[in-house]
Formats: sequence, structure tokens, C-alpha cells
Amino acid sequence: MSRNFPSFIEAFLEYNKHLGVSNKFLLWSAISGIAGCLERRTWVVYNNVQVIYPNMFIMLIADSGIANKSTAGRTITELLYEVEGLDFMSTQMSGASLVKQMADVGNRKTFEFEGVVYKNSSLYSYSAEAKVTLGDSKGLNGVQELLTDFYDCGEPNIWHTKKGWNKQTLSGGDITIFNPCLNLLYCSTPTWLMEALGKSGIAGGFASRVLFVTEKERFRGNQGWVDEDEIQTTNSEMRSKLIEDLTQVSKLAGRYKTTKGFKEKYNEILKQRNESLDADPKGDMASYYSRKMWHCMKLAQVLAADQSNELILTPDHLQAAKDLLEQLEPDMYSSFATTGENKNLVSFSKSWEVIRAKKSWTKQDLMKATYKHATGAQLDEHLRTLFAMSKITYVAVEAKYLVTDPSPL
Repeated sequence: MSRNFPSFIEAFLEYNKHLGVSNKFLLWSAISGIAGCLERRTWVVYNNVQVIYPNMFIMLIADSGIANKSTAGRTITELLYEVEGLDFMSTQMSGASLVKQMADVGNRKTFEFEGVVYKNSSLYSYSAEAKVTLGDSKGLNGVQELLTDFYDCGEPNIWHTKKGWNKQTLSGGDITIFNPCLNLLYCSTPTWLMEALGKSGIAGGFASRVLFVTEKERFRGNQGWVDEDEIQTTNSEMRSKLIEDLTQVSKLAGRYKTTKGFKEKYNEILKQRNESLDADPKGDMASYYSRKMWHCMKLAQVLAADQSNELILTPDHLQAAKDLLEQLEPDMYSSFATTGENKNLVSFSKSWEVIRAKKSWTKQDLMKATYKHATGAQLDEHLRTLFAMSKITYVAVEAKYLVTDPSPL
């Protein structure tokens, strides 16, 4: 069956062009939607050993009211709700409820491939406010280890009928999740992210599995009210066609094949990744770079499914995945640069709000302006971090710090 559109993503952006929402948020919402439809029913086998599924953890990050992040998220989830066979996580979550919901869906949902029927514990989790779903830092700490585990689709990594992810309950019971898979699309403010993620989220590997899609300034593309007769294709017609194409994506199953040149493109990107990692092996972004190739492989599968029902990965898919990731990386730095305790994260954020208000500072003026938010040692650390982020520079002749990029964190 042929698709209605050559690219679901491009059609989705066209469908929402009058919505007045950040294109970046719409793009990554569409990517999340395709990943949600694929679940773990398509895969790549890395060097004939490691299976990589296309599920993704995506967070849309912006201050409240400046980029309509939740509006972007809702536009894709409202289409996903119409795709038969998809299951969704509850809005609020705890570690215990996460495990139970995944086990329950596996008991009623199956995936048949090459004559074998498997339990399929796949869920899609959307939250317009991550703080509501995950709670405060304690709430996130309670589930982030589980999220980290389910990102890699549990143990064993392959489809299995006998062995699953297992947990002993406090009451002495036993819960087994067969073939788990979780897709996340969450919206968050930078403040909540800094307060909730903290050092454990970085060190424990959760953050390296998340793609942080950030808008720092107010989105100014709202066109105002548009009458229906100004839109060439009515929303209802296009909406039905988008749902039909997502339904086709949800029926794809099996292992992707790669075309000529894929190996060379993969190794080229790997070499560039290694250079970034070797340049700062203990830096704030090291955990992300260590997992970047997996992000590329997941995203390449999504981009292939966006355009075709054939399970074929080309060098172009891999290059496009790399390009999309590298568009995010400059703004992702601030999410990974918060490796201290929570109080230091808040200090960093508040100090920057003061610093970015002026073009230049002497060290003495900085200490006077930020003393409520940072000790002398904290300020020195903040300045080093801001310098690494290319937010500031230091002019030795004038003994001044210059603000080179005053955008929000």
C-alpha cells in the first residue's frame, strides 16, 4: 500500500503550519510519533550482536509560554491516539506503576514475527509537564533507573518468549516484563530540569539517553487567526491521511537492511564522534557522545520509516540523523553542564540571569552582582562553564569578562 505523503514529517509540519508553534518542536514531535508507531517491531543488528531498536526519549525544553512546547506535543499524540494497537502510559508515574503498566500491556499485546508470537510490552509516554508526570527530583530518582533500563529495551535485548526483565516486589511477588519498549515525549522548563536531573541523572546514564530539544527565546511565528477557506486542504482530510500513514508505519516489522556505502558512512561519523569524545573525555558532554552512535542508529531508522515501508537504511539516512543531532548539540550543553548538586545548578542558572543582562563585567562587579546566588568558588566554576559554552570570553588587557552570547540557558 502506498503512502499518502512522501514524508510524514514534512506533511505533519505542513499540517501544523498555521499553529504558531516552534518548527523545531513540531519536527521532533513528529520524529517521536514515528518512533512510537515502530515500537520495537523494527531493528538494526550492530555487528551481528547488539540489537538497536528505534525507540527514543525526547524532551522539549523551554521556559513556560515562549515556544508552545505542549501544543507541539499534543498535535502528534492526538494523531497517535487514533492508531490502532498503540498503548499509552498514564499521565502520572512512579517506579511501581511504570513496571506494572508495562507488565500489563505485555500480557494483552503480542507481536508475531516469522511464525512466533511474542509478548509485546511497548508503551508510549507523553507529558505536557514532566514535573507532573515524574514529580520533583525524588520522583525522578525513583524512576530514572527504570527508564534507563527500558531505553535499551530490557534484558534480553532480542525478542524472547521465555526470558524477560524481572523484578521482585516488596510483598514477595514477582513481575516479569517480556520484550519491553518505551518511547518518551516530555515537555519541561529548564528550571525543573536542572532541579530534578542533578548529578545522579548525569552519572547514572539517564541524561545520555535523552535528546534535549531546546528553544531559548520566545517563538514569534504565530500568524494569528486563519479562516478555514484560506487553507487549501481541510484539516480533517489531511488529518485522516496522516493517521493512515502512521498506521502503515505501525505495521512495519523486521530487521533493516543496509545499502552500499552505509559501512563507510557509519565509520566516518564514528571517527568524528571519537574525536569529539577524545578532545574532552571527562567533559560535561562525554556521556552523550559515548552514546551518540546509538542515537544516530535509532534516528536513522525513524527517518527511513518516515519515507518508505521498505526496511532499508541508506548512508543518506545516517547522515541526516547525524545532522539533526548536531543541530541540537550546542543547546544540549547546558543540560549536561549541570553535574553538581541541585543547589549549584540553581546557583548557576540564577547567576547567568544576572550576568547576561550586561555586555561586560569586571570580576569585582560580578562578585557584587551575584553574591546572593554564588560563593566565590561557585562563581569561578560558573565562569569556567560559561567560557566553555562560549557564553562569555575574557579580555586580559581590560581585565573584563565580555558576554558573547546572552541567550538564556
